[in-house]
Amino acid sequence: MDTPLPAGYRIRPMQDHDVDDLIEICRLVYPDEPPYTPEQLVDHRKVFPAGQFIAEHVESGRAVGVQATLIVHWSEYGDESTWSRFTGGGTFLNHDPVKGRTLYGAEMMVHPDHQHHGLSRALIEATRDLVRLLGLKRIRAGSRISGYHRHAKDLTPEAYAAEVAAGRIFDPVLSIHLKEGWSTFGIAHRYLPGDAESGGAAALIEWVNPGAAKG
Repeated sequence: MDTPLPAGYRIRPMQDHDVDDLIEICRLVYPDEPPYTPEQLVDHRKVFPAGQFIAEHVESGRAVGVQATLIVHWSEYGDESTWSRFTGGGTFLNHDPVKGRTLYGAEMMVHPDHQHHGLSRALIEATRDLVRLLGLKRIRAGSRISGYHRHAKDLTPEAYAAEVAAGRIFDPVLSIHLKEGWSTFGIAHRYLPGDAESGGAAALIEWVNPGAAKG
């Protein structure tokens, strides 16, 4: 992987000792949501160790970012599924490497003190390398539309996402995803019911593996 990282960071697989760091990051990034439990984070690594990526601050040895993934058979869920359903209630125990051809990006978090260092992009590139290695069809995820609440009186989530994609509105999350090579393919209206900024909705985004076999 051509890692676009500054000096002092590296991308590596998740280890059990990262659990406390990841819970801290979760609390800082999502202060209004309950963080992952230690049991959930350990389950992620048990069911799909190759799909859990850590951005490590080398000097401290601490995890400062995470990209958590699992493989799903997309047609069993559908575009209107919630984050909880896609992730087996946050456990990833629904990971399906037998039938699934879609890598689902369940979580991407970077510690606020280490943001704007290229860590998100490096984590995304790690997942794309994994998709290529496994011959999967694509990566899909739900992108928060965190600026939607400012436009909710005038725009539906679909219209808002279209305006963001056209560059007429900047969204703090979706605009960055689009810049990093994702495309949108729909809206999940009840993706995160507690996300007031996004109206509970998320833009569904994907990156298609150009080397994947058809079907």
